[in-house]
Amino acid sequence: MSEIVFYGVPAFVGRVETLQVVYIWCDDPSRAPYSAPDPSRLIRIDFAKSLTPDNWTAELDAHRIDGGLTNIGPDIPFGSLQGAIYCVKSKWDECMDKGGWKPSVGEMECQYQCLARLADGPSIERFHGFRAKVVRAASSRVVLLDIYKAGDPETPQRQMWVDLYDDASCLSPEGGYTTIDPATPNSRAIFFSSKFIKSVGLTIPKLPPGYGSGTWPKARAQLNTNARDSNDDRKVRLVEVV
Repeated sequence: MSEIVFYGVPAFVGRVETLQVVYIWCDDPSRAPYSAPDPSRLIRIDFAKSLTPDNWTAELDAHRIDGGLTNIGPDIPFGSLQGAIYCVKSKWDECMDKGGWKPSVGEMECQYQCLARLADGPSIERFHGFRAKVVRAASSRVVLLDIYKAGDPETPQRQMWVDLYDDASCLSPEGGYTTIDPATPNSRAIFFSSKFIKSVGLTIPKLPPGYGSGTWPKARAQLNTNARDSNDDRKVRLVEVV
């Protein structure tokens, strides 16, 4: 079975090279100490390397309009220029090295992970990670869980009974991604299917944390203006936000 794990990270487009290639910052460059945008911290993203049922050497998940979790673009330079990308571990490591954003203290890496795998059809099914604690176990497979929201390690977003071996709702512990142990109350990882997440109203990470608050409208407006001026026959020359 084809499968790949992606990691979520904030993304602010700082340079448009082509319709397929952009460079991003992994933190809001308008905030101190990054209020002076630093080109050396830009990270190259190639949308042509997005996940499809036929491409399992992808570097990033598909855009949300195609069922994925990446939400910058996709119609560069006229799509969203701030949001999130879900990328492979090597790209995540580069983001951690160059970016100003890091998961909060008390969070787990699984809260920013999404497992994508090939299903029948062919189609792609996705399972996002959550941090959870066992409150009570009814059996070796059915447990009452406190499920935490990324960014809030103290207050559970939901408490619910979960069948750890219900393939329609989550990845079982046998697969190695879900690590919940009914006999252990410690925080562990559980990966819920995208359909289950939607049906019960769970919240995946909001990336960037301030997304939707107009964190850098001036830079975005300037980039759009420059890109429109240079959009000759749908070919966009290199544009930087300064």
